[in-house]
Amino acid sequence: MKGVFINMKTAFDFYESNKEEINKNLIDIIIYSVMSNYIDLEDKKTCSIFHERILKAYMKDEEHIDLIHICDFLCQSFKDKKFTLEDLENASHWEILQSVYDNDLKLTHQKTMENVF
Repeated sequence: MKGVFINMKTAFDFYESNKEEINKNLIDIIIYSVMSNYIDLEDKKTCSIFHERILKAYMKDEEHIDLIHICDFLCQSFKDKKFTLEDLENASHWEILQSVYDNDLKLTHQKTMENVF
């Protein structure tokens, strides 16, 4: 239990020393922290597109979906090659949210249907 206390104290001390910056940028910090598990953060274009689309979807969410859940779902799906960066760019925030709500990626569905007709 001693190790947990030290880590909590260290985290608390860090927060106390940086809380103004953390509070101003918390959503961005969460998004980039999750993205770093799936996406190369050196690819600024990809990061910028993901950040913008995740943030917009999160801000429009009416079902109270957790920000981390939205990030994880999209980043994992991208890592698994279930959609392209272009698909994400072209998807509306409603398409993104519906995919998250249904746990079923539909970002490429529109293009598939257009090609059939």
